[in-house]
Amino acid sequence: MFKLIRAAINRWRPHGWNPKLTKAQKAELKHYMGLFYETRIRELTPEDGGDYYAWHPQFSQIEISGVGDTPREAVECLAEVRETIFTLRIKDGYDIPEPNDV
Repeated sequence: MFKLIRAAINRWRPHGWNPKLTKAQKAELKHYMGLFYETRIRELTPEDGGDYYAWHPQFSQIEISGVGDTPREAVECLAEVRETIFTLRIKDGYDIPEPNDV
């Protein structure tokens, strides 16, 4: 499943996808990617594929989530999705909230 999700992300981001962030935007992305956002992981039922689903509850409006065969793969997928979403938000001038107090 993780390979399928990664393939979907790569299809969504065109080959050679590089949003050409400015130096300041790259620093902003690095800042937000280094912050700890609460992460939850749930094992899906066999009917739902039996995989693992990881998400940041703080971002329910944006839907930042990942799926994988193992909890680790789900979190890795989540990180890729988070980086893509954060990159696009920074590039388009949208705010990214700081983590909620956990």
